[in-house]
Amino acid sequence: ARVGCNAALAMERDALTLQLVARRSSPLDVSEWRPGDRKGEWGRHGDVGACAALSVDEATGRPFSGTAATALDVRYQGEAAAGDALRREWFEQATAEMVDPRRGLFLASQDGLRPNPHSASSAGEDHLSYFALLGRICGLALYHRETVGVAWSHAFLKAVFGYPLSFDDLASVDPALHQSQRTLLAMPAEDLGAMCLCFEVDGDEAVVYEESSKRRRATELKPGG
Repeated sequence: ARVGCNAALAMERDALTLQLVARRSSPLDVSEWRPGDRKGEWGRHGDVGACAALSVDEATGRPFSGTAATALDVRYQGEAAAGDALRREWFEQATAEMVDPRRGLFLASQDGLRPNPHSASSAGEDHLSYFALLGRICGLALYHRETVGVAWSHAFLKAVFGYPLSFDDLASVDPALHQSQRTLLAMPAEDLGAMCLCFEVDGDEAVVYEESSKRRRATELKPGG
């Protein structure tokens, strides 16, 4: 009876596990997948892509409604091996491909990687779905208590986990700009006023995420500042 109960629990666990079959040469190309639900039916065969397999809407760059953390099992196409080590290897390979500088999503900073503010032009119109996919992969890695082998900048990690950013966080993003601003902060008010500085972004260099909304405008760096 105990053997039968264990077998039933194993079947229930497998039915609730998201199962991927990836290509070793390109880990984000998923050739087969089964959603982690109680139906236990395999999804499409063929190259469905990691976004479809991990429930990320490529059109909106957001996870599908109801998407939650779930157990993940990964295998590689044409290989019989299975187990936690393959999942760990896939997490590292998938994130390494996502943060590759040639993809255009991240830039190197003094203490790690930070998001590229111009990812729309460097990574293409689907750039937001790529960030959502990376977030989904990292979330699953956290769920399984696995590392992803990527060094993020301190400021980026603070922003991701909701900690308030400070002026000194700018040093890890742009050391030269941070130093120049520190110089301005140390100047007497009379000298600063004589420089007639305008603390705003004026023109096309303002951060714009969608090409359709690009227009010349002035944006105060601090309202009323």
